[in-house]
Amino acid sequence: MAQRPAYLRWRIEPRHLVMARSADEEDADRVLAKWQRGYCAMCGYRDHLQIDHDHDTGLIRGLLCVSCNKVEPNQAGGPWEVYRRRPPVALLGLRARYNQIIFGFAEPNPMSNLSDAEWLDQDPSYLVAAAIAEVGTGDE
Repeated sequence: MAQRPAYLRWRIEPRHLVMARSADEEDADRVLAKWQRGYCAMCGYRDHLQIDHDHDTGLIRGLLCVSCNKVEPNQAGGPWEVYRRRPPVALLGLRARYNQIIFGFAEPNPMSNLSDAEWLDQDPSYLVAAAIAEVGTGDE
């Protein structure tokens, strides 16, 4: 993969900005698809594209090929950091939540702004484990 994400080399024409300005949340992926023209935002290959979104915010970032979307969570720094800081939707002025057909619009992760200790205090599995440890097993 190049040092820069592919989408940073693409031209944004006035018509793209007009489409983005008039788009609502449900149209964001269509506006992205028209601008990206079937090309992956990261590697630039023409492939079946998937909607990539930030799991903490629930917001769409761009359209990625299956390969890039699969490796994205495990990549740090370089072009992936650029992609996360200024995704395709930001260049177009779009802001939309990811919409899953079955579950509806993604909601922000309420724990994304918490410290690790605060996050543990809110995590359901941790709370259950802490309650069990507090009660004990009764074998004492």
